[in-house]
Amino acid sequence: MKNCMRALNKQSVSVFFKCCVMANILSGMLGGCASAPVSQLNANISATEKNALNALMLQNTSAGLRALDTAQAEYEQFDDLYGQWRIQSVKTKLALGANELTQGRTIALSLKTLAEQLNDNDVSYQTYILLGRTHQDDSYFKRALDYAATQLEQASVYAYLGDPARAVELIDPDRTDYPAERAFIYYQAGIAASNRQNFERALDYYRLAQDPRGIADTLFRLARVAAKNSDTASAIRYANRAIKSLESANQLRHAAVVRDWVRTL
Repeated sequence: MKNCMRALNKQSVSVFFKCCVMANILSGMLGGCASAPVSQLNANISATEKNALNALMLQNTSAGLRALDTAQAEYEQFDDLYGQWRIQSVKTKLALGANELTQGRTIALSLKTLAEQLNDNDVSYQTYILLGRTHQDDSYFKRALDYAATQLEQASVYAYLGDPARAVELIDPDRTDYPAERAFIYYQAGIAASNRQNFERALDYYRLAQDPRGIADTLFRLARVAAKNSDTASAIRYANRAIKSLESANQLRHAAVVRDWVRTL
């Protein structure tokens, strides 16, 4: 499988960068792109679910998980399939972020059952993306293409399929909506070609998405590109910026990994 995310995980210096960032979890709750057909996915979000997402955003994981379980029970009580799907999707992304693929696969299969009952294109698209990520199986990403309602959604699928060059061709470089998705596409294009320009574009979009981990990850990638080109001074500058971003987000262990890498230059 030509999945760039899997290729990223093979490189030991960047194992600390999770494939799931909390900002992206919250972004994913917004449904499809602006020009997609209106979905009922985000109707009637309960106060409990909002509290869960807020707790997770503040990195209060234990409180967030308890609130997710409570929200799940509430939605089951009232037979709210959309609500159940949202909670399960967050749990799947959390499992991906923790690299717990076995747990993620189990939860993602429950998403598929819910998606089949809902018969909603947006839900189906997101479900097959998560199935592809948890199972590391391109066939799920190809199914997601059947439900992609916009060029940006199509581009995201091609990025997951390991064809980021095609993905970049599909997106408008002047648009700034859905910055997390655009950042992901340019980031994958940067990995594929070790291309500074694509990483710089990814960095711009991660800033718009206010994703500190995405920013730090991209800065570290830029540092490695500079080191590969024997530009040690630039490599150190990019790495130091990544360290500052991580430390400001209280990601001290991850900052230490980057600092150790700088010592090898």
